[in-house]
Amino acid sequence: MIDVTKLLVGVPVMDEQHASLVELYNALEAPGSDLEALWGAFAAYADFHFEEEESLMRQYAYPGTQAHVAGHQAYRATFERMLNEPGGGPGAGREAMLAYVATWLAEHILGVDKHFAAFLLAAGYAPRR
Repeated sequence: MIDVTKLLVGVPVMDEQHASLVELYNALEAPGSDLEALWGAFAAYADFHFEEEESLMRQYAYPGTQAHVAGHQAYRATFERMLNEPGGGPGAGREAMLAYVATWLAEHILGVDKHFAAFLLAAGYAPRR
């Protein structure tokens, strides 16, 4: 299980979306979970989250946009490859996928997302009300 409180970046919308990703991830770890449905939901929510982050990057002219987006694309490619590789799929590659996703989430959020969040806050980002 991932503890989302250790992954806070200080931008509410990002923290809320990260919490939703972690909630889906933690559900994947639960015994007897519907892996196919949960992996699909996780992938769809990750895409939504990436699009939201990338929209903020464009809106605030974030200088690290290109590298950050490349990280999202690399994650998507690896996730899809693992999900669709022969003999893989939602159940067969479960442990490898869980390990990959957990590591990627922690490293990405605590690395580039935290850096992006600091940039947003310094640029005057304020949550929409």
